[in-house]
Amino acid sequence: MKILVSKPDALGDQVFAAAFVQALRRRWPDARIVWHVRAGMEAIAALVEHAAVFQLDSNSDPACEAKRLWDEVNAPIVVVPYAIHPFTNWEPGLDQRYAWWGKFLAATSWDIAVAPVLNRTGLTDFTVTASRATQRFAFKFNGACQPMIEAAFMHLPERKHDFTTEIPSSLQESEWTQLARLLAAIAPGETLQPPSLRISSKVETQARELVGFAARLVLFAPGVGANRQRAWPMEQFIRIAAGLKSRGYDVRWIEGPQDAAYFEQLPNTESPARLKFDANQLDLLAAVFRQAILVLCNDTAYVHLAAAFNVPTVAIFGAGQKDRFVPRFGRVRVVQGDPVCRGCQWQCAFDRYVCAQDVPYDAVWGAVEAQLAEASAAHERLSLPLPFQPPARNATDEIGRVRDWFQEELDRLRWDGWARLQIINDVIDRLKTRDRRIAELAADRDTLAARQAARSPLPKLSIIIPMGRPERADGTLLSLRRQTLKPTSWEVVVVGVGASQLVAKYPDLPLVPVDLKCNVLPPRTRVEGVARASGEWFVFVDDDVELAPDFFEMFARILAIALPAGSSNLAPVGAIGVRLPGGRGTYFERMTDISNFWSQQSPIRAVPHTIWFLYSATIVVRAEAYQKAGGFNPELPNGEDVDLTQRIKAAGFILAYEPSLVAYHFHGRDTAFRMWRYFWRNGNAAQYFFAHFAGVCCYSLRTVLTRTWLDLLMNRRFQKTQGVRLGSRIPWILLNYLIVEASLEWHYQDYLWKSKKFATLPARTASDRLAAQALKAFADGQNLRGAAFYALAMLRNLADPVRR
Repeated sequence: MKILVSKPDALGDQVFAAAFVQALRRRWPDARIVWHVRAGMEAIAALVEHAAVFQLDSNSDPACEAKRLWDEVNAPIVVVPYAIHPFTNWEPGLDQRYAWWGKFLAATSWDIAVAPVLNRTGLTDFTVTASRATQRFAFKFNGACQPMIEAAFMHLPERKHDFTTEIPSSLQESEWTQLARLLAAIAPGETLQPPSLRISSKVETQARELVGFAARLVLFAPGVGANRQRAWPMEQFIRIAAGLKSRGYDVRWIEGPQDAAYFEQLPNTESPARLKFDANQLDLLAAVFRQAILVLCNDTAYVHLAAAFNVPTVAIFGAGQKDRFVPRFGRVRVVQGDPVCRGCQWQCAFDRYVCAQDVPYDAVWGAVEAQLAEASAAHERLSLPLPFQPPARNATDEIGRVRDWFQEELDRLRWDGWARLQIINDVIDRLKTRDRRIAELAADRDTLAARQAARSPLPKLSIIIPMGRPERADGTLLSLRRQTLKPTSWEVVVVGVGASQLVAKYPDLPLVPVDLKCNVLPPRTRVEGVARASGEWFVFVDDDVELAPDFFEMFARILAIALPAGSSNLAPVGAIGVRLPGGRGTYFERMTDISNFWSQQSPIRAVPHTIWFLYSATIVVRAEAYQKAGGFNPELPNGEDVDLTQRIKAAGFILAYEPSLVAYHFHGRDTAFRMWRYFWRNGNAAQYFFAHFAGVCCYSLRTVLTRTWLDLLMNRRFQKTQGVRLGSRIPWILLNYLIVEASLEWHYQDYLWKSKKFATLPARTASDRLAAQALKAFADGQNLRGAAFYALAMLRNLADPVRR
C-alpha cells in the first residue's frame, strides 16, 4: 500500500504531521508512506523513527526518479522535500517545477493521498490531485485558503483540484482536533496521539557536551524567524533572564537559522550563553531541550518541539489565530494576548502586533514561576484581554483615511464581518501598489520611450536552443511564447536528442528541430544549430534559461535607438551580452552568479571598449560576426563563449552589454555542494586555458594562489564601478575562485599525463624540466623517483613566473 501525505508547511506544523503520519502507520503497518514537505523541512525525519529522507534530482527524468525512490529507499516513512514553496509568488521556472512534480507523482500508483492542511494551497491541491490516488482527502475551503493557481493546474488533465473526500474545516477550532477528524475519515477507529519522537544516543551525548553540567538549565528561544512583529519584545526576555539568574538558574539563549536580526538586541555579555543551531540540527536542538527544566519561547516551532518531548514550557502567543495552534499535549503553559480584534488571521491593521508585543510582563513572569515551582509542570492556557490600542489618527493622505476606516471597522468586527476585513485590507494593498507603480513609471520614462521604439520591425532572428532533454526546454520555449513583441520573421532552432518531439507540443512557435543521436558538448550542439539557422542575428539561449517577457521588445529598441545604421563611425556591434540573474534568487545561486557571471549582473550599461568577453548562457550575436570569427570551437568542454567573443572582438567588431535584455538563469547551483562542483568542473578546459603556455610543467601552487587573488581583485574592481560592495560575500567568492584555479592546474596535469605530452612539449624553466623528469619516471614505473622529482619541481616552481 502506498500513501502520500502532502504537508509543505512550516517546521512547527511538521510536528503535528509526524503524529498524523505515525497514526497512518499504526493503521497500516505494512504501508509505504511518502511525506511531502517543502525544501528545508526534511530535518523532521531525524526525529521520526523508521523515517528516511529522499532527495530528488529534478534534472533527471521524473519517472526515473519515482522508480529510484521505491528501489533505493526501504524505510516505511520517506520524507521527500521539493523546491516549491506553497506561498511563493509566481516566478520564472515555477511552471516547469510544477510540471516535473506532476509527472513524478503520476509515475506511482497511489492508494491514498491526503493534504492535512487547513489553509489549502495551490501546491497541496495540485499534489493530491496529480497523484491520481484511489482515495484523495483534504479539508474544505475556508476564509484563509490561498486562491488556486490556474497555471499549475494546466499540467493536469482535469485542470482543477479533485478530491474524493473533503472534511469540514474551521478557523476557530483547534488544528489538532481537526486533524483528528480528518484521520478518523481516512482510518476509522484510529486516534491522533502525541507524536513519538526519538533522539539517538550520539546526539544526546553531543547535547550534554554542548550545555555542560547545567543542573538548573533554562532555555530562552525568543526568535520568530523573519516576521519579528509576532515576537514578545527582547527586552522583556532579558528582564526575565536577569530575574532567573539572580535565583541561581543557568539561562541559555537558543538562536535559530533565521533569528540573527532579532538577536542583535541581545547584550554582548550574553554571547557566551548563546547557542546557535542550523536548519539541519533539529535533533540536536531537541536533545538540548531535553536537558532543560524550562523553555521560554514565542508561538513558534520551539513550543511544539518542546511539547512533543514533554519539556516544561512557557509560550507567549499572539491572538492572530486565537488558540488554533496552542499545543494539546505536553507540559506547556500558554500566555496569550487576547484583544478585541483576536482571530484576524494576522491581517493586522496596526503599525505593530499589540496582541503579541503587549502581553504583560507580570503574566509571563508568573507563568514561569508557576511552571518552575511545580514538579510535574502544568498544561494550561491563560488568555489575557488587552486594551485596544490603535495608532494615532492624524493621517491626511488617502491611505491614512482608509486606515482610519479600517480601524473603525475592526472596532465592531464580528466573525460575519471577516469578508469585510479582507476587502478593506485589499483596498489598502491596491492603493499602495498603485502609488508604487506610479512612482516607478515616473522614475523610468526611458522604459516608456523604449516601448514606443520597440514598434520598429525586428530583423530575422534565429533563436538557437541547445538542450539536454526535450522537457528541459519547456521553460525556455514557454518564455518565447510569452513575449510581448514577437518577430515577424524568426525561427527557433532546437538541437538535441528528441528535439522533434517538441514540434507538436508547441505548434504556435516556428520550431526547427535538429535531432542528435546522443548528447554532445554544448559548443558542438550550438554549431549544429547554426548550420540550420538563416537569421541576421543568432540568439543563443541555453535550456536552463527563460527570457524576460519584454526581451524582444527591448532588443527592437536597441536596434532602433542604440545601434542605428550609418549613424556612427564606431565598429559594428558583433555580440550583445544580456543580464543573467539567477531564476530562483537563492543565496548560493547568487554566490555562483556574482563569482562566475559577475560581469553580466549589473543594471548599469557598460562602455563597449571596456568589454573583452561575454558569457553565452544567453547571447545575441550578429551572424556576420559569428562567421568571420569562425564560430564556436566545438572541442571546448566549457569556456567556448569567452573564446568566441574574444575572436569576434579580434575580427574588428565590438562587444556590448545591455542590461535591459534580461534572461533568468535556472542553473541549479543553489547549494554549496552544487556551486563548488560547478567551479571544479570548470577546470576541465585546462588544456585550452594553457594553450598559450603550451609546455610541460608541475602543479603550480603559486599560480593557483596568485590567479585566485587576481580574479577576486578583478571582480571587486568591477563591482566598485557599479557601486556594489562585496562585503561578507568575499570569502565565498575567494573560495570559488580557489576551487576553479586548483581544478585548472589539476586537469592540466591530468591532460599531460593521459596524452603523454610531457614527453614532447617544451620545458622552459628548471621546475618544468624537473616536472618532465618526474612524469617520465612515473611512466617508467619509478614511482619513488618520480615523487621526489615532482615535489622538488613544485618547490622550485614557487620562484617561477605565474602561468596563464
